[in-house]
Amino acid sequence: VRPYEVVRVPCEHQEVVHIRHCHGTEREPAVIEIPVVAKYFVIEHCSHIFVEVSCAVDDCKIHCSEHVQLIVGGECPAISLRDVHECHITVCPETMRGAVQTTNCSGVCLLG
Repeated sequence: VRPYEVVRVPCEHQEVVHIRHCHGTEREPAVIEIPVVAKYFVIEHCSHIFVEVSCAVDDCKIHCSEHVQLIVGGECPAISLRDVHECHITVCPETMRGAVQTTNCSGVCLLG
């Protein structure tokens, strides 16, 4: 991803979205938009990324990543974090359907 470039994930309604090995920089995080309802999505082995998803139906996982900012605009299921460091997650408290589970994580901030 080039600086100032926004990646829009071209998917149909309720697809599986897997973001893997995506890296930005501290000054210029990679920006990824998922403008539709995702069945579930996984962020894996990423650093310095900003992800905005309209809604997730079944699952949300972030593994082996650092400096991730995630915004879930609508309904949000349980969120699983494993080996994640410096992560900010913003959800709507009224539409959060599950818990946030962390394993071997540090610097995780949940905002609503």
